[in-house]
Amino acid sequence: MGKVLNVLVLAGTADARFVIESLSDNDNLSMIASLAGATDAPLPLPVKVRTGGFGGPDGMAEYCSEHAIDVILDITHPFARQISHNAEIAADMVGLPCLAFDRPPWVIGKGGREFDSWQEMVDALTPGEHVFLAGGTASVEVFSKRADVFLCARALNVMNDDSIANRVFINAMPNASVEEEVALFKRPGITLLCCKNSGGDASRA
Repeated sequence: MGKVLNVLVLAGTADARFVIESLSDNDNLSMIASLAGATDAPLPLPVKVRTGGFGGPDGMAEYCSEHAIDVILDITHPFARQISHNAEIAADMVGLPCLAFDRPPWVIGKGGREFDSWQEMVDALTPGEHVFLAGGTASVEVFSKRADVFLCARALNVMNDDSIANRVFINAMPNASVEEEVALFKRPGITLLCCKNSGGDASRA
């Protein structure tokens, strides 16, 4: 057996889980999965797991040095740009290779539009729309300012408040079943889906 490579996997996505589970029985690799901590009860992984931030690129570089990391695998969400930026800098600081998975975006379907920001998307809403928002917690505050639209927002760490009219918050991950998603959209009469173009299969439904 050759040298065992110590691998830091920046995880938290279905793609990262697939890679970790596929390589976990490789005797030439010793993996540590790093999770941001956004999910209270993440699914277990068959490798060591650390949770929380590193404290910027300096903190990540220090962590890699202390744990004799040989390579960083960046398999984070395509919109987690800060951690990817930090990983690139940290790897350069300590002279490590950083391999990043570039997930292809979805092809926009008929009638779909792309926007450069959540605010631009909100500004384009027509009064009376029934919006299903799947953009994470950062997008909820922006959309909540539009009192003239019905908003059903699904994200992690959001709480429903029955006292707020025209607002439904669902603390959950996406359904894997197309049928379940269709049923969810039909109940409040959703007319518009607003989401990130995340690509991949995890939220394709």
